[in-house]
Amino acid sequence: MTGRGRTLRVGAAALLTALSLLPIANWIRGGHSFALYSFALDGWWSGTLLALGAGIVLAIISGKRPGLWRSGWWSRTARAARLTSPGPAALLAAAATLLYAIVARMIFGGHPLLIDEIVQVWQARVYASGHLWVPTTGAPDLFGSMHVVDHAGKVFGQFPAGGPAMLALGSLIHAEWLVDPVFAGVGVYVWAALLRRIGEPTTTATSALIILALSPFALFMSGSHMNHVTTLTWIMAGLAGLVVVTGSERPRPLAALGLGLAFGLAGSIRPVDAFAFGAPAGLWLAWRALRDRTRIGDCALAALGMAIPLGATLWVNAQTTGHPLLFGYTLLWGPGHDLGFHAVPWGPPH
Repeated sequence: MTGRGRTLRVGAAALLTALSLLPIANWIRGGHSFALYSFALDGWWSGTLLALGAGIVLAIISGKRPGLWRSGWWSRTARAARLTSPGPAALLAAAATLLYAIVARMIFGGHPLLIDEIVQVWQARVYASGHLWVPTTGAPDLFGSMHVVDHAGKVFGQFPAGGPAMLALGSLIHAEWLVDPVFAGVGVYVWAALLRRIGEPTTTATSALIILALSPFALFMSGSHMNHVTTLTWIMAGLAGLVVVTGSERPRPLAALGLGLAFGLAGSIRPVDAFAFGAPAGLWLAWRALRDRTRIGDCALAALGMAIPLGATLWVNAQTTGHPLLFGYTLLWGPGHDLGFHAVPWGPPH
């Protein structure tokens, strides 16, 4: 990279950093303002000073003891470990699954804690019992709950059907807490396969794999009952299938069907998240099919795979809310609170 390019890259990074710290929302009149900005700024400064202090101390120690930091150590370690290879990736995924399960049991007690989790687990148990809803008691003031819809004699959760359906797999063995750890572990393995398929350099790929598997946010989310985990795993599976299909010199019908199913299942859990990835993938496949008619089969099978879980989701909507395109969330809170960017029911725009 030229000196000018390096300067532009550093300048862009500095500009983005500065913009992320400025109270821009507070400067725009007539809209939402961040009232806790000064509190957040104090936390940022204290955290930054602690990090800088620790870094300076480590730099001084490493300068006096060169053996603590060896140039190229991480690159050599990453090449030797080969974590993105199928065998090591499987071992890492298994270890990560065990770690997530420990978090689920030891930290969260194996129980749903947030209202979103509680309602989705309840809905999962309804599904596991062979029903989509339970009859209303006629007294929602006594038996109702936030995020639970009581409509036309039917009581059901507000969330799209896919999330509770994933948890229902755990309900069948009385272990909903195990669903996210297992899906997260599978996601680690799929992420390794994706990094391997796209030819990411070994050092970068290993770093990206470990960050997904062991970062604090991934750890506590993977031990929860939240539907973000299953959505992410299905999206990564869809991306892995997309790489297989688009990187092959011949049609790959099974991979095409699989990637469509993966994106469709993600859409049955968190529709907007899945759309952000599935729509560009579908356009890419359609563009390839227009250029090469031998790829029409791949495109059609991907569309079929995506339509199956999405069609099932719309059918569940029809059986519960009364309309295929009407989700429980919108029925409960109104059209101003639809999926995606919206006004949250109890506060500022989300």
